[in-house]
Amino acid sequence: MDAPIIFISRNRIKDGMLAEFISHYQNSIPRTQAEKPGTFVQLAYVSDDAASVDIIRLFPHADALDDQLRGADDRSKVTYQFI
Repeated sequence: MDAPIIFISRNRIKDGMLAEFISHYQNSIPRTQAEKPGTFVQLAYVSDDAASVDIIRLFPHADALDDQLRGADDRSKVTYQFI
């Protein structure tokens, strides 16, 4: 049986880009839910000083993580303007 996988990404927010990052992140959730149904949980935590964000994802097994990572390079290009 496959074990669940927790994937945590830690990112610094570029100066002055927190609001734009939050908007971008919130807009990405429906797409993730529709296109990556194996992503059970996706949460973002902004640090107290608003300088960084940790994104935590929970997958039921390795295949679901693999599915999430497909196309990540293209999606990340947009996100890099904020982090």
